[in-house]
Amino acid sequence: METSTGNLLEAQFLAHLRALRGQVVILESDLAWFLGIEPARIHEAVEGQPELFPSDFVFRLTKSELDDFESQFPCLTADGPLSSRPRLAFTLAGVGMLPAAFPNDAFAQSVIPILRAIANYWKGDGNPTSTHQLVNRKS
Repeated sequence: METSTGNLLEAQFLAHLRALRGQVVILESDLAWFLGIEPARIHEAVEGQPELFPSDFVFRLTKSELDDFESQFPCLTADGPLSSRPRLAFTLAGVGMLPAAFPNDAFAQSVIPILRAIANYWKGDGNPTSTHQLVNRKS
């Protein structure tokens, strides 16, 4: 049985999902916040273990995509312009690979609620258009 804290975390995680390049993604800065780590650690994992993160799991945002995010989500620029540093977008499969990149027990435990949120997202509400609507909505 899920707790209300688990439901809140799941709702917060799902609210950070965006549609980009026809896929459901989450930015590395949002993912880092959920995991309680610095975004730089995620970059190090992706760069240090590229075999775990193929381009259909993680990709760098283009300048145009960064500009779109800055205009749509101005709060993301509070720590400086997004375009001043490379940003990563993780597909849900890429999120699932993170425990392999950080093989310590504490980190693995912090990923479990996120993986549950992803699993529940894919189970959906019995409406097969839910995922289609997210992928096709404008971020």
